[in-house]
Amino acid sequence: MSDLQEKEYRVKYFPPNDFACGLKIEKIEQIYKNKDLQIIHDINDAIEFYNLYLYFHNDDLIWKKWSKQQVDVFKSFTEELKTESLKYIVSLNDSIDDFINLIQQCNYNNISGKAISAILEKNNSFIYHALKNEKFVNHYGDVIKQYMIKNNSAELIIEAEDSKNNDTIVKSYIPKCLSEEERNFIIKNYINSDNINQNYLNLLISIPFEKKIPVPIIVAANKKLQECNQELLSSAGKICTFTLHFENNQQEKVIIKNHHALTTDISFSLDWINNNLSYDAILYNFVDMFCFVDGQYRIITMNKPIDSGVIDSLSMLKNNKIYHKNIIFDYFDGLLNNELNLYRAVLLNKGIYLETLIETFFSDFLPKNYNLPKITTHLSIENKSYLEKCHELVTNFDIICKQFFHFAKYQTIDKELLQADNNPVRIENIPSLVINKYAHGCGNNYKGMIYHLFSTQCLLNYISSRKVQYECFYDLLQKETVYKSDYPEYEYRVIDELAKWDLIEIAGDGKLLIKNHNRVLILRELYRNEFLNFNRFDDEMKNEILEMQKLGLIEFENTLFAKQEAAYLNYFLNETFPNGPKLRNKYAHGIEYLENDEKVHYNNYIILMRLLILLVLKINDDVCLYYKKEHGEIK
Repeated sequence: MSDLQEKEYRVKYFPPNDFACGLKIEKIEQIYKNKDLQIIHDINDAIEFYNLYLYFHNDDLIWKKWSKQQVDVFKSFTEELKTESLKYIVSLNDSIDDFINLIQQCNYNNISGKAISAILEKNNSFIYHALKNEKFVNHYGDVIKQYMIKNNSAELIIEAEDSKNNDTIVKSYIPKCLSEEERNFIIKNYINSDNINQNYLNLLISIPFEKKIPVPIIVAANKKLQECNQELLSSAGKICTFTLHFENNQQEKVIIKNHHALTTDISFSLDWINNNLSYDAILYNFVDMFCFVDGQYRIITMNKPIDSGVIDSLSMLKNNKIYHKNIIFDYFDGLLNNELNLYRAVLLNKGIYLETLIETFFSDFLPKNYNLPKITTHLSIENKSYLEKCHELVTNFDIICKQFFHFAKYQTIDKELLQADNNPVRIENIPSLVINKYAHGCGNNYKGMIYHLFSTQCLLNYISSRKVQYECFYDLLQKETVYKSDYPEYEYRVIDELAKWDLIEIAGDGKLLIKNHNRVLILRELYRNEFLNFNRFDDEMKNEILEMQKLGLIEFENTLFAKQEAAYLNYFLNETFPNGPKLRNKYAHGIEYLENDEKVHYNNYIILMRLLILLVLKINDDVCLYYKKEHGEIK
């Protein structure tokens, strides 16, 4: 039988009011006669068997050809056919997409909405494949909608909404016939259920929905998320903990003891603090004691991809519109907030206010030491509420950014020019006083290099013949004698490519050695921290970085904050990331005046003060590097 004849002979299901209803239904006799030989060979058999079931279970049809007894026999038999057809379809897990495409190519004539409903109920994974096909969703919208309402498919709704503006995941579609009321009903039931996923709650709160979720639902989701987090902490214990002390009679500035991987004890010297109370010494304590920034004046607490372990990668939904945090981010965020809280208390006992420190830095320290114009601030030490103090901090953050922007751009801070400039200053656009401020890796060659040298996922870190394995290929080369012949031949291309870029040397006997040590160290630093403060390197390393720029491996950025640092600040302050606290906007626009919990405002005060201190440190770094460029030294 030809394919065309086979297609024509297949039993299709038509509703009772269709003229084609029941045509060739007599095929049931042939199938029943050979029932012991019936095997489902492909999806067409499965669909046909299911269509026969639909015919014999339609009470609106009148069966003149057969007696009632015969109809009952066939009806019972089609139950068996239905079971077999659904078993076959349920087994199609690896071929569901092909099945959906087949239905689409046949213009949906071969299978009814009832069949799709049955498949949805029998195969839990079918809905995930179905929602990836927009035409399929549009055709079977009513059936899919009913399934989603019945099965509380809030996670599917959130995923579909997330996929609209997220190029890291495959697009999925929700039936257009699902109304906002029905969608909200599904989501509310999900929030109130016991079977929820915190990642989806985070997305629900964070991502912008095309048709906005009502505020009461968002508030309920926030409360549920807080409950889940508390439950997680109480049941699983503390994931990472730290203990802070300020000690007398301690010679070292800081003593750090790691009791084990998850517990750290940090002790700070009160003697050092009490003997170094000048404003510049207090400011520098945020660098070398409390590590707000590292030796290159890079903000330490930013999220770094290298810090995301397996647990983080499994638990986070990859939305490219939100700020991705991990356990390390939360750990350092809590650590620095507590350090600042305790250090502030120590300084207050000495009659020193952080607000005064910041004002003095801009009004006296910079003009006196670097001959810079005064940057005006309005930070008071009056006995105000922390709500008012927060409002004051976000206002001053903007004022300082604006004045520094003007100095970097126009080499002056002019009152009239500032008043005439109504354009808001975006953190990421504040220029640096020095050229080539930050170096970033770029291009596919760069990505290949850091992956093969430093990634734990690269198989070059393992020599199977010797059962030797290190964290990465670089560590292996540093600690073992390695030969090219230690690797299978399919790895030779990568090894030769690394040699071509002077990263490794292949000796005459095949021994592998690090060749251009400076280049490898620069790549390692970029792998760990994503960017370099170019002017904090010596001339030899600078020359190597410039050479790497010529090779297309490095690009420069001339801004006060590196793009990763700007994203970090925007996460806390602005509307840039929907999952951020948006502290600047809340306090600047008065929204937080509705919050009457002084504890909440104090916690926000500590965060905002930390961000303002970071701004001071970054400006100090920029000015120091600018002074070095002009005078050949850093003061």
